Amino acid sequence: MTTHTAKRDDKLYHYYRCHRNVDYGRHSCRQRMERAQKAEEAMWAFVSRALEDPGRILAGMDALIGRKRAELRGTPSAKLKRGWRGSPRWTRSAAATSSSPHKGA
Repeated sequence: MTTHTAKRDDKLYHYYRCHRNVDYGRHSCRQRMERAQKAEEAMWAFVSRALEDPGRILAGMDALIGRKRAELRGTPSAKLKRGWRGSPRWTRSAAATSSSPHKGA
């Protein structure tokens, strides 16, 4: 969404509209423009309700953190980013032995 201001009879009207209308022409998006005042009032009502219930915010953040942790555990690139701290003990000792100047007895 992008902002748009229209003027009619010396009065300004503020809207939010799809950016595709600007980029690709008037008929590129079926979504109608929304009066900025109406959209902003709805957003503030949503934010106010959320702030009145801190437990809901905490539960949402806990869920988000859990999803992100699960993502990081499951991807090989995330394991590489963690480095030695995320690798099993035998991998560290095997790497240390193979790079040691004094190999086995």
